[in-house]
Amino acid sequence: MSLNQPIGSSIIEFEQLDSTNNYAMQLANEGNAEHGTTIIAQHQTKGKGQQGKTWTAAKEKNLLMSFILDTSHKEITSQFLLNAACCTAVAHLLMEDMQIADVSIKWPNDLYVGKKKIAGILIENIIRGQQWKYAIVGIGLNVNQLEFPIGLSATSLQRLVNKIVDISFLRKKIFKRLNKAYQQYQENATAVLTEYNSLLYSYQNRISFIKNSEIKTGTLKGTDATGLLTIDENEYRHGEIQIIL
Repeated sequence: MSLNQPIGSSIIEFEQLDSTNNYAMQLANEGNAEHGTTIIAQHQTKGKGQQGKTWTAAKEKNLLMSFILDTSHKEITSQFLLNAACCTAVAHLLMEDMQIADVSIKWPNDLYVGKKKIAGILIENIIRGQQWKYAIVGIGLNVNQLEFPIGLSATSLQRLVNKIVDISFLRKKIFKRLNKAYQQYQENATAVLTEYNSLLYSYQNRISFIKNSEIKTGTLKGTDATGLLTIDENEYRHGEIQIIL
C-alpha cells in the first residue's frame, strides 16, 4: 500500500451493500486495496453501529462510506487517537462547511447537534500478532433523511439547513477534512486529543450517566490517549457507562 494516496482518491461505489465496512474489511484481508480506498453505498441493508448495533439509514438519502488505512507503521496503542481525528474531521465539516451550531461529540464516536444524533463513526481493526495492520473507518452521516424510527433522537443536514444537500458536494468536503485530520494524527497526536476533548458533549461540565443500571452524576473531564473517559476522579472504558443527554 502507498501511504501517499489520500483518502478518497480511489472510490468503489455501490447502489446497495450489506455494509461498507464489511466490504472494505474483505478487500483489506485479501490484500486487494490501497491505502485510502473508499467504499460508498447508496443503501446499506446491514449497516453497522457500535457494539453490534445497526445503523439505520434511508435509501439514497445519506452519506454512507468506509475507507481503508494502512496502519502498519503506527503503534497499536494509538487506535483511539485515530477515532478522535475522524470525529473532529466530521465536526469541522458540520460547523464550518455547513455552518451548523451546537455540534458536539458524544463519547466515544457519535456526532450530535444539540441532543440529536447526526453522524456516527465505526472503526474496525485488523491486527496480526502485535501489529496493527489496517483500520477500516466507517462513517454514516444523515444528509437528506427527514423521517427516523420512533424513539430515535436524530436529525439530518436537510432538517438543519432547510434545503436538500448535494451529497457529492459533501463527499469532496469530507475527504478534505479527513485528510487534514489524518495528517494531524500522524504529526501531532497531542493536538488531536486536545481538540477532541474540547468538542466533547458537556466537556468540563456536570453530566448524568448510567452505570450498572444506576444513574450517577459527575464532571466530565475528558479522555486520555487510549480513550478512557474521566468523570470526577473515575475512569471508564467504552461500554461501561451510558451518558444521558
